[in-house]
Amino acid sequence: MKKLLIMVFMSCSISLIAQDNVTKNDEIKTLFGGEIAGGFYGSYDMKVTSFTKNAGLMTGGKGGWIINHQLVVGGGGFGLSTHSSFDISSHETRDSFAHFQCGYGGLLIEYIIWPEKPVHASFPLLVGAGGVRIHESENGYFLDYTIGRLLERSSFFVVEPGIDLELNLLKWIRFGVGMSYRYVYGSNLLSLTDGEMSGLSMNFSFKFGYF
Repeated sequence: MKKLLIMVFMSCSISLIAQDNVTKNDEIKTLFGGEIAGGFYGSYDMKVTSFTKNAGLMTGGKGGWIINHQLVVGGGGFGLSTHSSFDISSHETRDSFAHFQCGYGGLLIEYIIWPEKPVHASFPLLVGAGGVRIHESENGYFLDYTIGRLLERSSFFVVEPGIDLELNLLKWIRFGVGMSYRYVYGSNLLSLTDGEMSGLSMNFSFKFGYF
């Protein structure tokens, strides 16, 4: 009799455990249920790039809200920090060189893969707009130059996808190096085309924040 009772008890226990496991496994999984981890960061960025077929340095920054350690929604902006000139000898000016000034910014969407790893990758996408100004340049390509009268200016749209390799230096500091391509379209300059303002960039960044 005791053996029979023990066997019935064990059978009932196994049955209840099995049902509990099935219930847990059958629970509906949701996209937005549960806690969402939040963070943020701001960065200082440098871009070695080219405009008008000349090398240049752009500086700026980006930042945003980090959702579940991987998805970033924010913004960014960059401006040309170096002197960039190009030949405009076909135009009626006092000199054959023009000085180029440019900046752009917009919405940032970034996806980070394996953010918990010391070395990981991220895929930023910037979509926005910018502006460009063309001035006469009195002394050509070198550091000794004077900006002359404004020749033309224009706004434009920009899309810049990229890929970065990031290193977790500390819990609140990351260093990144990567590449991006700047697609410029919608400008109405006479001396430059959208293609001459588009180009590849080599990027370096320091990110500071709560990741």
